[in-house]
Amino acid sequence: AASTLARLDLSAALPSKDEAGAHAAVVTELRRLQQLQPFKVWAFEGVQPNDQPRWYSPLWGQVPFQGGLRDFWGEGSAEERPAAIAAACGQAAQQLSRLLGSSDCVTWLKAMARVPMEVEELPTASLRVLAEAESDEGAKEYDVKLRRWLGERRRVQAGPAAEPPDLDAGAAPTAPQLYEPPGDDCRLEAAKAARGVPKLPVRELRKSLADVLGDSACLVVSGGTGSGKSTQIPQYLMDDFRTEGPGGTASVGTPSDAASTMASSDAGDE
Repeated sequence: AASTLARLDLSAALPSKDEAGAHAAVVTELRRLQQLQPFKVWAFEGVQPNDQPRWYSPLWGQVPFQGGLRDFWGEGSAEERPAAIAAACGQAAQQLSRLLGSSDCVTWLKAMARVPMEVEELPTASLRVLAEAESDEGAKEYDVKLRRWLGERRRVQAGPAAEPPDLDAGAAPTAPQLYEPPGDDCRLEAAKAARGVPKLPVRELRKSLADVLGDSACLVVSGGTGSGKSTQIPQYLMDDFRTEGPGGTASVGTPSDAASTMASSDAGDE
């Protein structure tokens, strides 16, 4: 037993092309596969009754296919060790070809990477409705009318070709926007203070905001949590904008509906 185990190789290497002989092509493809999907190869020398010493080689591995792992294996025997391993590779390649198609590693890898699609069988009642709709003359007429209406709508929406703007004419005239922050002693601010409206850090930017908004229609304000961006700035827009007509509307939006409702409610109450 000790002598037999000494001749057992638990991780035999694949033979070279010259050593593989007639199985050189499949050994090359299995060597490529082994780099991406390792498999086991054994080799040992044994003696059967009334026979000469021979080399035996079993090969076993698994490949992913159709949502699971599929086994493949091969067995070979010969007077020389490389020839026995090559014969096992030939038998394993035949199994892989039957399972994955073709006899090259590229095809094997493509088949292993293919994701199976599950098809759910439709109920009989649904199939009957679809068959009736396919043969219904009214349905066909409706489809024709629908396509005609969609075509007409696209034609109307497209309209005549729009004239490109004349960029040489410069910017279009704009009406001045007048923002004028009130003082702390004004009646509105005194009423807010009496109700306990907090003076948050963004208040320090109130005068700067009014100056910038007088010339710009878009402004980005960055500040930490709790600085008053969402609740105070909408109030500044409502209170500081000077217009002869009625006041405008300030919209408050945040990434979540609940936060938007809470922030706009707080700003309105204050």
